[in-house]
Amino acid sequence: MPGTGIHDTAAATIAAIRQAWLDNIVLVFRDQNLTQDDLLRVTAWFGELGAIARPKELRPAGYQRLLDNIMLISNIRENGEPIGALPDGEMMFHHAMMHAEGAIRKVFVTVNSGEGGRNG
Repeated sequence: MPGTGIHDTAAATIAAIRQAWLDNIVLVFRDQNLTQDDLLRVTAWFGELGAIARPKELRPAGYQRLLDNIMLISNIRENGEPIGALPDGEMMFHHAMMHAEGAIRKVFVTVNSGEGGRNG
């Protein structure tokens, strides 16, 4: 959505973004710098936040740095252990929560390739 920042919290902007999502299914907001609180706030514009199904004690180490309701997908390893879920390319073909009773209707994704990283 060119010219639209997701830091604009005016009701009219939020309504326009939500309608654009309903009309287009996928929205891209380039060059946004988001905190974890921003991610949760903006995701809530589209409906109720989902919970992470995996019990806390079984989550990768990187989840200790995250607020609830945020999932970390990463191939980064620290001390030989993955910091996030799906570290070995499992996202090439993936159905989010296909085993759950209720269907996932929205996913908010941010990409941070880090220094020297790549996405694609």
